[in-house]
Amino acid sequence: MIDLGKFRRGDRDYLEELVRAHGNLVHLVAQGYGKDDDHIKDLFQESWMHVFQKRSTYRGEGSFEGWLHRTTTRVCISDFRHRKAHLKAQERMGQEERGDAQRWKENDPMDEADKRETHLKLHRALAQLSNREHEAICLRVLEKKKTEEVARIMGIKKSTVRSIIRHGINRLKKLMEAPGDELPGYS
Repeated sequence: MIDLGKFRRGDRDYLEELVRAHGNLVHLVAQGYGKDDDHIKDLFQESWMHVFQKRSTYRGEGSFEGWLHRTTTRVCISDFRHRKAHLKAQERMGQEERGDAQRWKENDPMDEADKRETHLKLHRALAQLSNREHEAICLRVLEKKKTEEVARIMGIKKSTVRSIIRHGINRLKKLMEAPGDELPGYS
């Protein structure tokens, strides 16, 4: 339980205490979106800055961990979408420079670019899930929390967590099987 008064007032010592107490949660969420260690650190810092700026929106209803997780996830998704737009712009510029012959060149399936594309596709697919599905999957799969912990953080029953995850994983599979850039909302 957090001290809502200190949190809302922006008590510096208390906020530092929260970062120490809940930093691992923010770091784990950032790991799911970060492309490397430096990027993960940037997402961590940006998430805490956002938490500080938006602290008045936490009303104390539901768990602080759930609110923190959702806030961090929103920061990471926003960053992801910005990077995706930037990557697409770079790709368009690169294709113009390379010409058709280079564009159709076969890649080794284990090539680093293919791994990045799979990673990008996974994040695109995750972004298409509902907030509840995304949160439950990130908590259970990426953060390796037990179903009971996920239920407590999200403020729902364990059976509901299992159902949300099952439906979310099925949606992820379908989205990951979609060819190339055919994921909804990314045309």
